[in-house]
Amino acid sequence: MYSDTRKTIEQSRIPRTTVAALAGVASSEVSEYLNGHVVSGQNAVKIEQAVSDVVDLLEFFKSLFDLRPDLKDIEGLKLAIDGLKSAKRSIEMQKELEAANAEIIAGLQHFRN
Repeated sequence: MYSDTRKTIEQSRIPRTTVAALAGVASSEVSEYLNGHVVSGQNAVKIEQAVSDVVDLLEFFKSLFDLRPDLKDIEGLKLAIDGLKSAKRSIEMQKELEAANAEIIAGLQHFRN
């Protein structure tokens, strides 16, 4: 898995220090992980999730604004990632609510007939 993550970091030009800060691990831990050395499973997951979050944000910014966020602004990235996750959760909840409403309406119509 680390080779995919390493490739993503290189292609997306994500600073290792940014990955470390977002993952909550030391930069040396990120370097060890990306160089194929053994790191704890928990830290590996944190690193992979941080990279995934940044990639999602980069794709979002590119598709909507044709912009690239400052990947060294850690606090700004954290806020943007949290906002994007929150928006995605809200959209998913709205879809679930609409599906539930459709089921209720179908059930009520069944009783009418």
